Amino acid sequence: MIRMNNKIKNFFGVGDMFFSLMVVLEIAFLMVFLTDVLKLDIAVAGTIISITSLGDLITSFIAGGIVDKSNMKWGKYRSWLLVGPAIASIFFVLQFTQFGTATTSAIIFTVCYLISHTLWNIFYTANRALAGAVTDDPTERAHISGRIAAWMNAGRIIGSKLIIVMILFFATNVGGGNQLVGYTCTALVTSVLMCIGYFIHFKITEGYDLPQEVKKENSPQQKVTIIDMFKGVGQNPPLISVLFCDFFRLSGYYAMMAMVAYYSKIVLKDPAGVGNMLLVLNIGCLLGALLSKTFVTKFGTKGTSVVGLAGASAFMVVAMLVSPNVMTVMVCLGLSQICYGVSFGLTTSLYANSATYAEFTTKKNTTGFIMGLLSFSIKTSQFIRGLIITFVLGFIGYSAQMTVTEQTIGNMSMAFFAIPAILIAVGILPLLLLKMKDSDVIEMRKEIEARKNTNTTIETN
Repeated sequence: MIRMNNKIKNFFGVGDMFFSLMVVLEIAFLMVFLTDVLKLDIAVAGTIISITSLGDLITSFIAGGIVDKSNMKWGKYRSWLLVGPAIASIFFVLQFTQFGTATTSAIIFTVCYLISHTLWNIFYTANRALAGAVTDDPTERAHISGRIAAWMNAGRIIGSKLIIVMILFFATNVGGGNQLVGYTCTALVTSVLMCIGYFIHFKITEGYDLPQEVKKENSPQQKVTIIDMFKGVGQNPPLISVLFCDFFRLSGYYAMMAMVAYYSKIVLKDPAGVGNMLLVLNIGCLLGALLSKTFVTKFGTKGTSVVGLAGASAFMVVAMLVSPNVMTVMVCLGLSQICYGVSFGLTTSLYANSATYAEFTTKKNTTGFIMGLLSFSIKTSQFIRGLIITFVLGFIGYSAQMTVTEQTIGNMSMAFFAIPAILIAVGILPLLLLKMKDSDVIEMRKEIEARKNTNTTIETN
């Protein structure tokens, strides 16, 4: 069986940390860049966000298929970590530039966004597929999955404080007060760091994911077709369970993150306090991700995920009951995110195990396509987040100058805690239908390797 080396155990995920810095720049400041720097009308900016989000969702679905159909010089997955980040960075930096009129800038932004995010989805998928390819052991997969989640949350924590500092620093010291220069330079620096991070992934996985030999026409091993990819999903009960679980828990998480600023402003009456709340949430998730492997050795991947989600939902309910006591709410939210992080830390492992099941049952390796669905789950849940926050703000009658009443406070508090708690709790139900155990994954992997050895013997003869 395949086992990870110590470099992978310790450093696989550093690329995801730097990638998270780029994500923070987009999530937190993209709309501000469009309206305040490019001076686009709100309606135009909203249209751009809608178009680019839809394109991002579509490409996230096909990214796995592209990875599965590729077979480049440095391996099916590793090659994308060398090629993808560098090209994507060029277009990412161009997003945060300005050319000619506002209309021209809007068009260039949209095109560059779609190109950069298409490449993002491809190498992000390849990176997650590689994480499953460096080991066959479910416990080690849990370890690397937790490490990826931990590195990602570390990036979010750093980015939440660093990105705005970088924008202001470059705007003042390089651009002479020009905000555009601040954004462009920040995009450039984070892109370079991301390329370095994924190059580290590329180097430490040397010897894994070797390029596949081109098979002869009469070889028993056939090429993977689009039909094979969809069979790997449709005939894969474990993956269906994981997809539904991931959708609900991520929808709950993103809904909470979208509402946290409004909760801080309306309920806690402290708009600036959102920074501290985000810090607590991200640190909690980081700690939980680091603990995920410890729980897996006792409860297994499925059991740990269920316990983590149950704890996250329960502490959200407790936080709702003690709101608006700031300190107690912070403690409960921190504990909730530790539990959530334990479950979130196993995301890559769950998808990788489902990919093993698909290869075992269909006799075709569609790992890239299946790991690509991880990104698809993220995009769909982010879309649901938009619907939820729009509904909540409409329900409470929010406006920047609104008069806050006790009813408004009660409704906002209920929405902030109850909606994520319910969605995360619902995410447990699909996992209860998951019958595959970690020991089953080991046995399936052995059978797959035995088949490969048999096919190799046939080809040699």
